[in-house]
Amino acid sequence: MYKAIIALLLIFSTTPTFAQILEPVKWSYEYKQISDNEYELIFTANIDENWAVYSQFINDDGPIPTTFTFEESDAVEFIGNVEESDENKVTKYDAVFEMELSKFFNQAVFTQKIKLKKENIVVKGSLTYMTCDDQQ
Repeated sequence: MYKAIIALLLIFSTTPTFAQILEPVKWSYEYKQISDNEYELIFTANIDENWAVYSQFINDDGPIPTTFTFEESDAVEFIGNVEESDENKVTKYDAVFEMELSKFFNQAVFTQKIKLKKENIVVKGSLTYMTCDDQQ
């Protein structure tokens, strides 16, 4: 009986924690060949209804901007910076941050052009972003 009560308490104590985990943004990654050795990396954020992802271009005193960081490699050259599509982007004054901000609703697409210096490479990196809805 004692073990059953402990197990039950553990289930109830962890359930609220799991209930708070939200994943309003699903990311997908793909690439498109542009020429023999040039590719376009495509990062797509599918954003749940009523949620938004902030642009890459945010002032330092604002929310966390979407940021792509790639590991350096002798096998790949990054051409320019990560670009973001204007589709689904809304720019307006945000009362919480007291500044004009750009956010993406429904979907955001980011692209990075690369040039391969070797064959069969893996491009590694990380992505940081902030999402919000009208309550969080």
